[in-house]
Amino acid sequence: MDRWPARFHLRWQAPAFGAMAVAAGLAAIAPLASLIVLAFGETGDLWTHLARYVIPAALAQTALLLAGVAVVTIIIGSSTAWLVTTFAFPGRDALSWLLPLPLAIPTYIVAYVYVDILDALGPVQSALRAVFGWHSAADYWFPNVRSLTGAILLFGFVLYPYVYLAARAMFQTQGPLFTEPARMLGARKVAPDSEESKWIERAREGGERIRDIVARMNRITQVQETPQIGALPPILDLKKSNDPATGSVEARTPRP
Repeated sequence: MDRWPARFHLRWQAPAFGAMAVAAGLAAIAPLASLIVLAFGETGDLWTHLARYVIPAALAQTALLLAGVAVVTIIIGSSTAWLVTTFAFPGRDALSWLLPLPLAIPTYIVAYVYVDILDALGPVQSALRAVFGWHSAADYWFPNVRSLTGAILLFGFVLYPYVYLAARAMFQTQGPLFTEPARMLGARKVAPDSEESKWIERAREGGERIRDIVARMNRITQVQETPQIGALPPILDLKKSNDPATGSVEARTPRP
């Protein structure tokens, strides 16, 4: 049987795929649209109550959560990256690859696991009660996992690999090749506002300018052979201008 022309297939496939994409998009935004409709519907004094009692406390808790998570992730990520990059100790190679593993576990699953383990009915507190003879939670004190501090620590332990990977990549560019010999030679830390720091900054800027100048000179003096004009004459070739065998100006000009 003869195949249908390609134009016939495209005539009905493109509208069908477009309709399927629109239907999938409508199904995805339907829950959000229903929430918007409910929010702007007849709610009575709900928004007034939320603006007065709920939203300010929620914003404050969110700000504290963000600040706490930022501090925890920076401390854990940068310190572990510095340790595995600067020092050599048994198990360093394995630890450098084990530290990013929290990225493979979703945060909500980690939250469920931590709460189940550290909750009042979890194995940790049950074992403590069995060992010390405690009968209820009133007999001892244990940190509350379902709190702002617990959420900060939980998010910090899950999200620190982002800081760890970036900090480790930066530390690897420096390496101990320069820091260890400098320490052995008696180098010390330089204050940011000292005269030595200013001279170091000037030297760095001078080195960058010299590097740019050398790169520009290399691009200017680089002569390439093109297929349109063929090889350059020996007199114009920088590599052959001083070669007597090529018949340069110096070789053909008699000396007095």
